[in-house]
Amino acid sequence: MKTPIRYEGLHRIEDLEIPEPAMRELIYNAIVHRDYKGTDIQMKVYDDHIWLWNEGELPAGYSTEALLKEHLSIPRNKLIANVFYKAGFIENWGRGFDKVIKGFRVAGIELPVVENEFGGTSVHIQRKVEAKTDVVNDVNITERQKQIITLISSNPQITGAELSKGLSVSRRTITEELSILKEKNILKRYGGNKNGYWEVLVNK
Repeated sequence: MKTPIRYEGLHRIEDLEIPEPAMRELIYNAIVHRDYKGTDIQMKVYDDHIWLWNEGELPAGYSTEALLKEHLSIPRNKLIANVFYKAGFIENWGRGFDKVIKGFRVAGIELPVVENEFGGTSVHIQRKVEAKTDVVNDVNITERQKQIITLISSNPQITGAELSKGLSVSRRTITEELSILKEKNILKRYGGNKNGYWEVLVNK
């Protein structure tokens, strides 16, 4: 759920794919508006979208279009909503979706679609589908090696330690994979370990 690593000067930046305040607001809504006589809140994460669902349908007349405009807040669970308000989780009644809209637009993501579905309220969030690395057809590489190429393409100065952490594998494994990719003329290294950088030699 993180976007590709980027750098601003010496600072490593790992932005969340969906801004935290916006995603948190959608989850708060599911908690406050859930029908607790029914089943649990559910979230499913797919490659191209996220599906968030809670028991209990939207009030009559409410839709994605209505939520995009100024609207009344009709919490199904007033005690929970009041606790959230006093805790500072809810700032203004009926204005929470503004935070969702702002967060999604700043991140360049399509606005979520809210609708009644399966006896409850569902939120469909379209994910940004990153183009998968696809090297020349006559070069056989593993999925991990493709991931390494993707990370290096987004940050040619990435270190072995950062690759190891990003892919949750040992430094020895990364060293071996980089050696294979260099032998196949897919990667080339310029400079030393501290000030050097990588070049991807094949089309992505």
